[in-house]
Amino acid sequence: MSEELGECPHCGGAARFAKHPETYGQGSFGESHFVECECCGCRSKSVSDYGQTTDRCKELAAAAWNRRAAPVVELPETEWFGNDDAGGFAYDPDAIMAALSSAGIKTE
Repeated sequence: MSEELGECPHCGGAARFAKHPETYGQGSFGESHFVECECCGCRSKSVSDYGQTTDRCKELAAAAWNRRAAPVVELPETEWFGNDDAGGFAYDPDAIMAALSSAGIKTE
């Protein structure tokens, strides 16, 4: 497994792999793997080892941990240029592209 763990999205702390026991029923036992922050305890979703290797579980947990939502880009009200055809407000497309670019979001 080659995927590195990013810092905690909440506090910026270091992350580590962790696991906890799991019962599948009929006396079958296994483990669920997840990533957690060493500082605040924030966790990724758990990935069960039922039917997959420990390395694959860690890979999936790391991918969930490292996934981040797109940043929120606030557009100032001064960029509004009036009503659109539906009676609502619309932004100037050039202002939108400039705001996205200044936030480091690539557009095509």
